Amino acid sequence: MTIKKIEAEACETARFLWEEVFYEDSVAFTDYYFQHKVKLNTGYVIGEYPYRSMLFRTPYLLQIGEVQKEISYVVGVATKKEFRHQGYMRALLLHAMEEMYQEKLPFTFLMPANPAIYEPFDFKYIYERPQWELREGDGQTFAKVVAAEQEESSLIELGAAEQKHTTWGIHKKELNGIYPVTQIKQIFPKIPIMEMLADFANSVLKQRYQIYVHRTVAYYEMQLKESLAQNGDIYVLFREGKIKAFYLYAKEEEEIFLQEVLEERDGILDFIEKKETTKPIIMARIIHLEEMMKLVKCKEEKEVIFQVEDPLISKNSGVYYWNVKSHGSVVQKLEDSQKAQYHVHIRDLAPFILKNVFLNEIV
Repeated sequence: MTIKKIEAEACETARFLWEEVFYEDSVAFTDYYFQHKVKLNTGYVIGEYPYRSMLFRTPYLLQIGEVQKEISYVVGVATKKEFRHQGYMRALLLHAMEEMYQEKLPFTFLMPANPAIYEPFDFKYIYERPQWELREGDGQTFAKVVAAEQEESSLIELGAAEQKHTTWGIHKKELNGIYPVTQIKQIFPKIPIMEMLADFANSVLKQRYQIYVHRTVAYYEMQLKESLAQNGDIYVLFREGKIKAFYLYAKEEEEIFLQEVLEERDGILDFIEKKETTKPIIMARIIHLEEMMKLVKCKEEKEVIFQVEDPLISKNSGVYYWNVKSHGSVVQKLEDSQKAQYHVHIRDLAPFILKNVFLNEIV
């Protein structure tokens, strides 16, 4: 079974297989993915074109404590119907994992259509997404937001302030209320809205989480394209020119989906309700155990010797000395299994190590 590696624009050749397997995706969303996102990918395929099976790795820059690491998000795992149950997916996944190990990636993550598919490969859930919805009875508040998008009334009024010759074309303190990013970019191109979103998000996430995607201007430019492909936008709440909250809004087949809501403090967006229940969406698998362990910190110094079993990435198996400190970890692989205090399976380490996570990425 020959596996071929494809990269960047070459990944576009797999669109036919994406459309066949992920047929529920809208044409607009698939267009967005193959026009913009797929160019970032590394892909693996089996068979000459038209391919029998495929798997993509999408790079994301993750903030892991104080360290930034480019981590692969596994996506687009698909096999043509007539070639399923022949071991293609297993071959692709193991091949990708081996390459990631050689690249010393600490872990990988994915959003499973069915967790049972990935559990045999030692993936386990590490993140449950909060569920947000519009409060019943507060529809008028949200309707005003949508109306503002359609009529551009609130921003057009601010447009008269351009004669004040400030940096943005308006006085910052006059920017109050909720505005869609598309209109801010159109009417006030001098406002560095994407940079402001990135700074705000990183500030909020740093206070609350240990692991999250580091936000950049490029990240939000891509998120905006993704939202627009789903008939949505990014809505930003300003108070006297400062961002206080924002949310990613999408609407497909009359169903509203809030992919992400970030607030300076909970409850600022009073027309959005955060449910008590969460939904497991992201699974992860440790790839290079030593590299993963080096990233762990602990307020109180701890020392342990344990034996790890990894039946799929054999180089991870063995006995480790692990000294965790406040500024990082010291890791050493030992030869003597008699010293091990504990025995663990690699699948149990992902939820143990990868804690306090915030990952809402879809593709």
